[in-house]
Amino acid sequence: MLSKLNLVGGTGGDLASSGQRDVAARLDFLCPRPRLSPLLDPLPALCTFCPSIGPVRTFPLALARSFFAPLASPCLSAMSAADADPYVPWAKRKGWEDLQPIPQNDAPKCLVPIAYPEHYEPGSLLHLVRLLALKYRADTLLELKTNLVAELDLLDALVKHHLKSYQVWYADLPSLSPQHRRTIVLALNDPSRELDFTSKALSLDSKNYHTWAYRQWVLCHFFGDLSLAPEDRASLSEEDKNKRKGGWQGELEYVDKLLTEDIRNNSAWNHRFFVCFESGQMGPEEVGESEIQYAKGKLAISPNNPSAWNYLRGVLTRLSLPLTTAIPFATPLALNTPLSMPPNEPAVSEKAELPAWLAIEFLADAKAEEALKEEEEGSRTTKGQEAAVLFTSLIEFDPIRRYYWTFRAQEAVSVATSTMSSSSKPQVLLMDEIKLATSLYESLQGKYDFVVTGLFDEELVQGLPENMQFIAHNGAGYDQLDIPACTARRIQVANVPVAVDGATADTALFLLLGAIRQFGLAQSNLRAGKFNAGLPLANDPKDKVLGIVGMGGIGRAFAHRAKALGMSRIVYHNRNRLAPELEDGATYVGSLDELLATSDVVSLNLPLNAHTKHTMGRAEFKKMKTTAILINTARGGVVDEGALVEALETGEIAGCGLDVYEEEPKIHEGLLKSGSAFLLPHVGTLTVETQREMEAVCLRNIESGLETGKLHFWVAEQKGIF
Repeated sequence: MLSKLNLVGGTGGDLASSGQRDVAARLDFLCPRPRLSPLLDPLPALCTFCPSIGPVRTFPLALARSFFAPLASPCLSAMSAADADPYVPWAKRKGWEDLQPIPQNDAPKCLVPIAYPEHYEPGSLLHLVRLLALKYRADTLLELKTNLVAELDLLDALVKHHLKSYQVWYADLPSLSPQHRRTIVLALNDPSRELDFTSKALSLDSKNYHTWAYRQWVLCHFFGDLSLAPEDRASLSEEDKNKRKGGWQGELEYVDKLLTEDIRNNSAWNHRFFVCFESGQMGPEEVGESEIQYAKGKLAISPNNPSAWNYLRGVLTRLSLPLTTAIPFATPLALNTPLSMPPNEPAVSEKAELPAWLAIEFLADAKAEEALKEEEEGSRTTKGQEAAVLFTSLIEFDPIRRYYWTFRAQEAVSVATSTMSSSSKPQVLLMDEIKLATSLYESLQGKYDFVVTGLFDEELVQGLPENMQFIAHNGAGYDQLDIPACTARRIQVANVPVAVDGATADTALFLLLGAIRQFGLAQSNLRAGKFNAGLPLANDPKDKVLGIVGMGGIGRAFAHRAKALGMSRIVYHNRNRLAPELEDGATYVGSLDELLATSDVVSLNLPLNAHTKHTMGRAEFKKMKTTAILINTARGGVVDEGALVEALETGEIAGCGLDVYEEEPKIHEGLLKSGSAFLLPHVGTLTVETQREMEAVCLRNIESGLETGKLHFWVAEQKGIF
């Protein structure tokens, strides 16, 4: 039995007669001294019981369960093999069914036995949920004036196993005040040990914000004003003040060391901001300018470091400086012109990734800030539109957040236009399609400055009012617009490129697979109840040559996707060869004939105009391989459908995959009957995401026209005219 266990109760003198014997017997059962004496420090333990807990026996049993059993369980592993069965909670063992947990809302003053394992590492298996036990343990250690350094060693071992648990550092519960580790540290009054230890912990995980938070507490309590009474603060000598300030300056050097190792360590950046601006030990006027230069220096090395940009924003805000203060520094990073960096700014590293899209975001935020200020002052400039253009450009760098960038762009434009009076706002007409009717011409006369529609021919354009300035088309292809007629009337026309690239490329890839694998024929068999009976063997796309006619945004997106199919080579034909960085491994061929002769799959991704109509006719199909597949997601008019049906029927080509047709919604009867034609009803861009993005770009075109007098995405034929 634990011979030195003394029970002094607050429940009366009869404690020893019943409760004491019961507790002693159960503790003896839990920790027999003959086996555990080498592992336990036989410290005397003073147990004070609170009568508000309930029956006398309930509290000590709960005490044994909540603290002593978790500590002793690692020691039990030293027993014989017969006792080395898997650990069973004491409340589930025979004779322990009456254990009751300690009520969490009671705060009795309790002191409990302390057990030190021979090796501290097993001691780190202490159940961290037993939070109250940590408070009782701290009270006991202080009451007995035992070895506090040994206790910190045990807590250090806990940290190694539970580094990310806030409970090994502190616990934010009212019943745990003062917290265990802090209680011990305050009693030892040795901050240098704790700073050294947190440095070691941060070497294991330099981004652990629990460790950083604890380090900040140590710094503030021992080196800041928190450790001094108000009357003592005023009496500090200059030497003491400088000593304290020197400790904080050394902290900046420590943080710089960690940021040199990992410039993206967000926790270290946050700690640096705390030291400089939130600890109360350094005035913003002292370190503000140097911290701005420090952040710029790091950004010159890693310009796409979000933590450093946030730090720069935070410093500027704390100093009440506008973001525009850093525009001269951010602009060369955003425009990929490092040599234009002003001489008073840090030089850009040769290894810096440029253009830095986070620098573009910073510039956009700065422009938006200016626009908001102008709105408050009642003035109106193009700053909001400039911000919108920058936010829109970020979609290319960060497509996952394209809706966010679209929102920011619209927000910036709305700020820029909100100061316009309702009487001065241009009138905008939104239409799905204009029919060729005189009544519609008359309805347009003098009413609208802007029209968004689907169909405009020369006759309609001639009937438009004199004040018509812009036409914004909600689509990439614009063959339904008579561009020469619009240009003659000085009407600017915009389309929606880029936004449709991904969805159209996905559709082309689907058509490629469907046509080359003859999935259309297989599906027809299935619906006819034939399952796969009589189906011919199809082909794999692997090791085939893909030829792309029109290597624009859609063509490049399709080529990128097609690589995943293992195609042996991708060739393309354009009016002009692309820059090498845009080719992405594709090979340029100088003539369409060469592309048709060498390709196993031909994909059409070119606009429809007078020069491209019937690009694929009888002569072109005869130049293709008999095993080749034609894919068309561009416009139906670039293919002579009659010639295509003839080529399929005669076996000049093996098949086709189409999403567009010459006379939509009418489809050539020969295509509908052909088992070699894999067809879709022009659904390439019919996705929620693509339609939203197209509408957003269309609206940005309108805003650009109204704000600057020029559209954002001119059609190709009008570039350089207005």
